[in-house]
Amino acid sequence: MKKVLLLVFIGALFVACKPEKQFADELKTIDTYKSELDSVKKAFSAIKMDSVFYIRKTASEAERFIKTNYITDTINIDFANKISYMKRIRKSLANFEMNTKHILLEAEAIDTQYVHLKTDILNGVLNKKQVDTYLLEEKVALDNLKKLFNQVNENQSTQMANFYFAYPTVEEYITLIKNTN
Repeated sequence: MKKVLLLVFIGALFVACKPEKQFADELKTIDTYKSELDSVKKAFSAIKMDSVFYIRKTASEAERFIKTNYITDTINIDFANKISYMKRIRKSLANFEMNTKHILLEAEAIDTQYVHLKTDILNGVLNKKQVDTYLLEEKVALDNLKKLFNQVNENQSTQMANFYFAYPTVEEYITLIKNTN
C-alpha cells in the first residue's frame, strides 16, 4: 500500500511540475506579446514603401531644381512655404529606409526570441526567475519596436500629406521654368 501511495504521490508531483501548468500565465503572456508583434508587422506591411520613396526622391529633386533654376528678385511667400515643405520632406524621410530595415530585423529577432523562450519553458530549461527576466526583456524590446514603428508610421503619413499639399504648386513652378528656358 505504501508503495502504491508513493507511486501516486510521485505521479502527482510529475503532473503538477509540468512546465505547461507551472508557467501557464507566462505562456499566455508570450502569446499576447506575439499577437501584439503580429499586429505591428501587419501595420508595417500596410505602409506604401514605394510611395514614400517616390515622394522623398521627388521632393529632393524639386528642391534641387528650384535652387539651381529659380532666379527672381522677389519670391512668392506661398511658393517659398511650399519649397520649405519639400525640404522638410527630404530631411524627415532621410532615415526612413534605415528605420524600416531596423523595424523588420528587430521584429524578426523578437519573434525568434518568443519561439525560443516558449520552447525553453516547455522543455523545463528555465526557472521562474529566468522566465520573468526574459519576459521583461522581451516586453521592453516589443515596446521599443512599437514606439519606433509609431514614429516612422506617423512621420511617413505626415510627410505624404505635406507632399500632396505642397507639390502641385512646386510642380507648376518647375513646369513654368522649364517652358520659359
